[in-house]
Amino acid sequence: MTAKETDDGRPRPRRVGCALISRDLDEPMVGAAGRADAWVLVEHPGPWPSEAPEGIFPDEVVEHLGQPGVRVVLIRRPRSRTVTRPVCFVAATHPAGPWVRRFEIDTYDELLAVDVTAAVAGDRPTQGETHDLPLALVCTHGRRDVCCAELGRPLLPGMAARDDVDVWECTHVGGDRFAANVVLLPHGLHYSRLVDETAAAVLDAYVDGRVVSEHLRGRSAFSQPAQVAEHAVRQLTGITEVDGFEVLDETVSDDGTSARVEIRHRSETFVVNAERTPTPGAPTTHACVRGAEPAGWSSWRAVTVVSPVTDRLTAGRGGILGA
Repeated sequence: MTAKETDDGRPRPRRVGCALISRDLDEPMVGAAGRADAWVLVEHPGPWPSEAPEGIFPDEVVEHLGQPGVRVVLIRRPRSRTVTRPVCFVAATHPAGPWVRRFEIDTYDELLAVDVTAAVAGDRPTQGETHDLPLALVCTHGRRDVCCAELGRPLLPGMAARDDVDVWECTHVGGDRFAANVVLLPHGLHYSRLVDETAAAVLDAYVDGRVVSEHLRGRSAFSQPAQVAEHAVRQLTGITEVDGFEVLDETVSDDGTSARVEIRHRSETFVVNAERTPTPGAPTTHACVRGAEPAGWSSWRAVTVVSPVTDRLTAGRGGILGA
């Protein structure tokens, strides 16, 4: 962000937004991706109200699409504000078989025909056609949180120049304080705190079927403790391939502060114990979000990782599980 000048020519103080605060606090972001088994993306040129898609879709469409396990976002082409027939995508992010389908609509009422329950279950619809090019969603929803627009938009020129990824701007995907945020579909990988160089590295890896763990916030098909478990196993083993992970069992304490996750990659099973703690020094409200509420920032971290096969074990902060 470039500092602007005041009327008398002096540099205007840099805006202190939630993303800068989170960065300065070195707040862990692993395990902070929102949960979603299915995604519905609908092209809309904007402007996007803060609570979009509410305020854009008819109420019955909002209710139909807003089922448990579904994330609905508006999308638009970078630098494009004209739409004739909106493009829509439905994606399922199940690790065993993620997919994307593409179709067009004439009216938003046609979205009532989208079987979101089937998509959550991972069942491929007959509607639309297969979309094989990876989708990259860049959150630029400034009316929701200005940090997303300020940090997300600079990524667009470099990302949109690629021909191996289908790039779109999008509305809120969660984790505003970790902007710039990018979601990669069909796997539902959330990447955060990206700049041009790291965004390029993330996309290079994804089209090659690999994951860059450094900026990975989590996989939307997994719960937050399971996201931490996957990340911890990647750090421990050096696994970079996108596919192959499966959550076998998960137990969360009654107070939601600890969890035990049994996760398998291919033929090897790991048990990860994780804990959730408040973020020291976090602000008391979401200063960037309209209608700010108590922030309640907290983060998950892996405490121990054990493989019954190899008897590998690591624990605590620092080292291979450094938070």
